[in-house]
Amino acid sequence: AVEQPELHLHPSAQARMGDLFVTQAKKDRLFLIETHSETLMLRIFRRIRETKRGKLPRPELEIARDSISLLYVATSNAGTSITPIRLDEQGKFADQIPGGFFEEGFDELF
Repeated sequence: AVEQPELHLHPSAQARMGDLFVTQAKKDRLFLIETHSETLMLRIFRRIRETKRGKLPRPELEIARDSISLLYVATSNAGTSITPIRLDEQGKFADQIPGGFFEEGFDELF
């Protein structure tokens, strides 16, 4: 279990950490990662996309969407809720994601 591994890391290091998690998961290691890092997640999504297209820079970076379980955890006065978010074959969100994630970067760019 890793809580916010991106803290105090440059975005390029966060992306490389995504690759580290991918390569280690291929060695039958299981990770529970709590993160707010868009950069870390986007790297993993990219590797899913590259795997599907057969365009990986290195074979050890291969990962299928079925290897990832993305969960959104929210708390309220009613308690804690966990919402699974599915990914499609291209590493994109198949489900609506809760507000506050990934949209800020898009809003800042456009």
